[in-house]
Amino acid sequence: MSILPPNIPPGNSQPTLYRPERTYVVLRSLEYWRWTLAELATDLAAATDEDDRRVLAESVAFANYHLQEAVSELERRQRLRDHPAAPPWPHAWPSALPDAQLVKDRLDIPGYYARMGVERHRQGRGWVVRCDLPSHPGHDENPSLRITESGRGWHCFTCNCGGDLLTLHCARTGLSFVEALAELAADVGLMTREEVRRVG
Repeated sequence: MSILPPNIPPGNSQPTLYRPERTYVVLRSLEYWRWTLAELATDLAAATDEDDRRVLAESVAFANYHLQEAVSELERRQRLRDHPAAPPWPHAWPSALPDAQLVKDRLDIPGYYARMGVERHRQGRGWVVRCDLPSHPGHDENPSLRITESGRGWHCFTCNCGGDLLTLHCARTGLSFVEALAELAADVGLMTREEVRRVG
């Protein structure tokens, strides 16, 4: 599943991002986006740097978009639950939040780029890097991906997307949330590469 909002002209019908996903994946996504939105909103409330506030406001909007997409898809599925052909509703699903918090405690976004050898530059209280997202048009001559002072939020104003460490890794690699979390967990020593292969 791509985390990037589809660029569909206004007025066209748009399927939700989560339509092809299994219900437990949508439930995990809903849980994760609520948590991420609260974390980014807390950072936004505490931010004093104007550039940080702008980056965080855009990231909050991006997370809110995903949260609303997941909510809409779950509401649609709940309306269909009584249909005889509806798949069973999961009674429980494994939460991704404990693992995500451990990964983000051990690795921030500047550290993520440092591990890849990508040059980061201080700008104001935060950082800027050249955006290498697949959605970025052409080579990023003037670094347009901004990272907040806390190192927890990012936004590319050319691609118009942002979020946290996990959304960045998903956007860069095209991995699903679960695969991206497993890969980052291995990078910080919380999982082995063999465990990552089983997740993928």
